[in-house]
Amino acid sequence: MIGKRKRRKAERKAMQTGLTIDRDIYKYECRKFKKMCGAAKSMYYNDKINQCVGDQKSLFKIANELLHKQRPVQLPSYKEPEEIANRFATYFEDKIKVIGATFGPVDSRNLTQPHKKDDRKTHMLDFETVNEKYLKKTILAGNSKSCSLDPIPTKLLKKHLEIILPTLLNIVNMSLSAGIFPSPLKKALVTPLLKKTSLDKEILKNYRPVSNLAFLGKLIEHVVVQQLTGHKTRNNLYAVYQSAYREGHSTETALLRIMNDILLLIDGKKCVMLVLLDLSAAFDTLEHSVLLSRLENENCVSGNVLAWMRSYLHNRTVSVITEGVQSRPTSLTVGLPQGSKVGPSEYLTYSSPIFDIAHKHQINIHMYADDTQLYLGFDSDNFNEAARKMEKCLEEIKEWMWLNHLKLNEDKTEYYSLEDQRH
Repeated sequence: MIGKRKRRKAERKAMQTGLTIDRDIYKYECRKFKKMCGAAKSMYYNDKINQCVGDQKSLFKIANELLHKQRPVQLPSYKEPEEIANRFATYFEDKIKVIGATFGPVDSRNLTQPHKKDDRKTHMLDFETVNEKYLKKTILAGNSKSCSLDPIPTKLLKKHLEIILPTLLNIVNMSLSAGIFPSPLKKALVTPLLKKTSLDKEILKNYRPVSNLAFLGKLIEHVVVQQLTGHKTRNNLYAVYQSAYREGHSTETALLRIMNDILLLIDGKKCVMLVLLDLSAAFDTLEHSVLLSRLENENCVSGNVLAWMRSYLHNRTVSVITEGVQSRPTSLTVGLPQGSKVGPSEYLTYSSPIFDIAHKHQINIHMYADDTQLYLGFDSDNFNEAARKMEKCLEEIKEWMWLNHLKLNEDKTEYYSLEDQRH
């Protein structure tokens, strides 16, 4: 940098001569260089902030970085990194086994209903191959986060994308056409993260597993999810009031809809019963056979696409990483991979029958991923009837979840009764 060289040159001259004028020139160059650094830093963060339009997560990450609010890594006491990594691996594995032991046997044939014959709906048998232009745009638009499983950092890959792009395109299209997800990309690395800094760091249940996957695997997933989303959108296979992982749907649209409905009911002199359902490790317990059956029978997915999904779900492994040391790998026989693109998207498919149950009992429902809100308007003198209606709906949802290997966390499920408080 020119400014840095000028400052260094002025410093050497001031030290050699000891003259006041040379010291003043050195101070001037220091102030000038400091201003240049400040301007460069401002320009850098201004560009990063402008790139975060519509991405609040990245925006808050930058704000925390500027405010030096980086969360320190906290772990329980340990002697060797490998020891604590294996302890976490055992804990996370046992947690899912304990929850799974509370469920009944699965028979996927009884858990899905064949789709009604509708000539307007199309079946998705094969993926479309993608071209270099599409793949390049997808890579450059994505974040530059890297995983230790990646052979090179994502930033370096993007910098030399013109060289690597043909190879990436070949791998992606081969995966799509063969209906196979590459086995080397089925591994995930999990970092334990303390849920709140105020919690006891010695208790393992106070940690959540944060998963990281290889860049290439997530790239293939992104292409698959885009095509599956297009298929579901064209055939109206999404539940209307599911606001997660869909374009034009967000926490804001979910909040606006629920608040609007409740306020309208209250303005109409109605009381409102609101139940907020909470699930335990929702993405980690669902059964692969049920998801595949639901994709085939309810979402018109078959052929090569279904084969790819089956390949993607089977034979996955995960290792916990602490202090750069990995634990022994554990197999994932149930659940959707955390940190993946496919996982959140297909959870919507898996949980869609909950809407049918709510509508059957004439209960309003809105979901954002696994967060479910049930609400019902009623006259003040019909509380008992409304309560019975809500209880029947909850009983059926609970039974459906038990059959489908989803655990309702009754301790964290909340109930509210709302009415007009104006006088």
